[in-house]
Amino acid sequence: MRVAEEGVNYLVIRELDNLPIKPAEGEAKFHLLRLDLNDPTPDKLDQIFGLYPDTKRFIVSDYIRFYNNHFKNRRDKKFYVQNRRDDNVFVFFKKNNKIAVNLDNLRDTELKLLVQDFIVVLQYIEVLVATKRTWKKLYAIKGKHLIEEILHSWKGNVIFEIERTTP
Repeated sequence: MRVAEEGVNYLVIRELDNLPIKPAEGEAKFHLLRLDLNDPTPDKLDQIFGLYPDTKRFIVSDYIRFYNNHFKNRRDKKFYVQNRRDDNVFVFFKKNNKIAVNLDNLRDTELKLLVQDFIVVLQYIEVLVATKRTWKKLYAIKGKHLIEEILHSWKGNVIFEIERTTP
């Protein structure tokens, strides 16, 4: 398991006018970028690729067809599809193959089902995203020691996101 923390080696890009500065020389690169663009275009993606040339993996939730078309000719970069808050988790798994699951976006019943067969489910997931509050929910369902033991042998990425309040 590889751990990424928002703002350290994982970054969320909402729009280009808010792009953070890239890491200073010698600092760790951003391992993953989540693209939350309202209107993605090839020019915007090229600008992001130019600012973060060492970042090879991206997470998207919308505009899947656009990203699929844009990434298919870029062998050096790949993207994962992340579930949205109102997605039916079972349909989501059926439709996508490079998966980033945002645990915060799951309903409590879906979270419990996912954790019941956690080892099996992790075979189909490449990235897990959650706030620390959601990790505590997981620990309450399955036990902290068991969750950490399962994740330790998993080859995917775990991202700790910053808790946000919705207006």
